[in-house]
Amino acid sequence: QMFVRMLLKLAMVGKNKAAPANVQHAPAVLEHGARAQCDVRAGDKVMWGYWHSGRATMPGYCEFCVRTWLARNPGWKVVVLDEGTLSRYLDPSDLPSTFGSLKVQHRSDIVRVAVLRRFGGIYMDVSTFCLQGFERIFTMRGGPNLLLSGPTDGAFTADAAAHFPNNALLIARRPGDPILGEWHRRVLAYAEHPCGTIDEMEKDPAFARVRPFLRDPGLGVLRPSVTYLAYLFLLMDLLAYDDAWTDRVASGVGLLPTGSWTFDFFV
Repeated sequence: QMFVRMLLKLAMVGKNKAAPANVQHAPAVLEHGARAQCDVRAGDKVMWGYWHSGRATMPGYCEFCVRTWLARNPGWKVVVLDEGTLSRYLDPSDLPSTFGSLKVQHRSDIVRVAVLRRFGGIYMDVSTFCLQGFERIFTMRGGPNLLLSGPTDGAFTADAAAHFPNNALLIARRPGDPILGEWHRRVLAYAEHPCGTIDEMEKDPAFARVRPFLRDPGLGVLRPSVTYLAYLFLLMDLLAYDDAWTDRVASGVGLLPTGSWTFDFFV
């Protein structure tokens, strides 16, 4: 019974996070000149998070998780972004015109790609408990620049079914990553006209190569989460199915085993 309740709860989470039926287009509300207050330089050792109403309003367990980031990574900067501080780090062009009308979870998905492309660093959901420090893998010579959380350790392979990307932990060891840049471009384009149903996603050319995954019978009661996962399906398409990016993905993307580096209470 407990397992069934958990699945039903996850299904409700997916339903609540689904894209709104009608998004509004308006310039991103970012304070003019606020970038002068930016306290992060490209390439800094920085861990990013996002809570739309500010760190002071986060639930206690999220604050506890964020404190583990610093405990495991002394000397690093921690920036928990919110609606009032985005202007310090991002330009209006980093966000879609629909940003203000998207649900908070979708805004978070967009923000993480934007700040990592611009500054590099590590992004974690604020519900993520840090199990070990990132200094060694962040500063190592050579190796892939973009690291994702996955079921195995090592290079990303084209077996997308076994390596569905997880954006609860994203590491860009250097700013300006071309793969992140391309993902960001696709995210911005999709967010201008997001799909509200699986049927709409199946008709959207952006998901043509990953269409079989949209109605995977294995999803079961988690099917309502599919529209929420749109940004991850865009990443899956880029990493595993776009032949134009195969070589860059092979050399530029690596996997960290889920559960060895972090634990996310919501994933």
